[in-house]
Amino acid sequence: MRLATVARDCLYVHWLLPRALAPSLPAPLRYEVHAHGGAPYVFASAQWFQVDSLHASTMPLLRASYPQLNLRLYAFDDDGVPSVYFPRLLVPLWITPAARLLARQPLEAAHFRVPAPTPSVDPALDGASSMAPRRWLVRRAETLSLIAAPAVRGNFDRAVPWVDPTRHLRRRIRGYVPWGASGVRAIRTWHPSAASAPAQPMDVEMTCVDLLASTFGVDDSLWLHPHGACLCAEIPVAFDLMRLPRVAPAPAPTPTPAAASRTGASA
Repeated sequence: MRLATVARDCLYVHWLLPRALAPSLPAPLRYEVHAHGGAPYVFASAQWFQVDSLHASTMPLLRASYPQLNLRLYAFDDDGVPSVYFPRLLVPLWITPAARLLARQPLEAAHFRVPAPTPSVDPALDGASSMAPRRWLVRRAETLSLIAAPAVRGNFDRAVPWVDPTRHLRRRIRGYVPWGASGVRAIRTWHPSAASAPAQPMDVEMTCVDLLASTFGVDDSLWLHPHGACLCAEIPVAFDLMRLPRVAPAPAPTPTPAAASRTGASA
């Protein structure tokens, strides 16, 4: 099934997560690891956006619009392609049954409080805007909330060896969501303008991070200081849904008689 929408007011917030603290990824995914200060790190993100007129190619007149929050980890799949793993996808309660049926994704119901659409930014202000700070909030059993305002550069740490980490993290066409006890479902996306879409740097103050701490299993203190954030006004997106074969763990090797003898001797 192919679905299409326009993601509006896409707020990306990124964190550097020590590799040793990162949760396990389901097979066949493996982390994209980056050196930072001599230590290995991975990226985690929260992405808020407004799903605008989501529809299936076979049912163009049936459309839905609603806010969504994706929690993201960045990985390589078994083809070595940079991909995104979505441990959680949250949407409002009223859309959950229909969105699950249409998108066939493990969507969770949550309460949203999102700001009004973003006013245009005056280029003469060098990326800054008169827009006042605005609040984003999502609540399920736990809460994630923040206050964000436009900034000239944003709070990116330039020690990471890219000119623009946000462009790097948006340039991905493969996504994976949890499916079943240990499997994943693949999502192939088409958003040719995603990496090049104008991005307004944002300064972010995290006001509640319980949802991040419970999802990723990492202490609250790490999430209070994002690596960076930006806001994209709109990104057209189309995506296909497909089922990946379940990847079973490799069986343990059968010990040879000689190995068993050595094991018994050492015991």
